[in-house]
Amino acid sequence: MGDLSFCSPADRDAVAVTVHDGVVELTGRMSRAATARLVADAEDIDDVVEVNKHLTDV
Repeated sequence: MGDLSFCSPADRDAVAVTVHDGVVELTGRMSRAATARLVADAEDIDDVVEVNKHLTDV
């Protein structure tokens, strides 16, 4: 899902991403700044119709 270089390796390892029928589900733990960027990047993908964020800020 795009360039995740803004995420630390710990953030990338602590988040699960699933996609079904254009709905992206994000679960896990991630810094607040990285969460905002990840959600924005996911929303910019053409076939994404919704992003559900179930992330805990660390």
